[in-house]
Amino acid sequence: MKLIKYCILFTALFFLFSCNKNNTKKSSYIELINNIDSTGKVLIADTIIYDVIIHKKNPEDTWQDESLRNFNHKEYINYIFEKIYQKKIIPVDYLTSKPISIKQIRKLEKSEDFKRKNISKIQFHERWYLDTLTQQIDKQIISVIFAYSIYNNESELRGYKAAFKINY
Repeated sequence: MKLIKYCILFTALFFLFSCNKNNTKKSSYIELINNIDSTGKVLIADTIIYDVIIHKKNPEDTWQDESLRNFNHKEYINYIFEKIYQKKIIPVDYLTSKPISIKQIRKLEKSEDFKRKNISKIQFHERWYLDTLTQQIDKQIISVIFAYSIYNNESELRGYKAAFKINY
């Protein structure tokens, strides 16, 4: 008799907790649907942060060959610096978000460990929206941090150093 009571109690608890999980999922979906704006888009990620390696480090890495085959590193980096010097893009400190002067950018370019060709990582900060009409994800870039490679005395990659951030 006790065994039957425990089985009934266990079954009741099982269904009770199972139902709560489904309600949570359902309410999350309803919450998502309720946040659709007038264009049919809903914010699914307020801030996504990820790094992208933009300069090949290992000559034998065929995946990097494939990933970077259509990226014009030199042209892109030169374009960014050209627009900075024309004051059409304002670089900021990646920690404080305070503007970096043209004088400071020139000083960076003259420093021993910096070379434009060594800008090898960019970090994106983005907002992602789900377009419920097309089922596509739209990405809005918030900012991009440009980082350059730092090498030790044996020319081995030691890490990356942030140069500046650009807010969009």
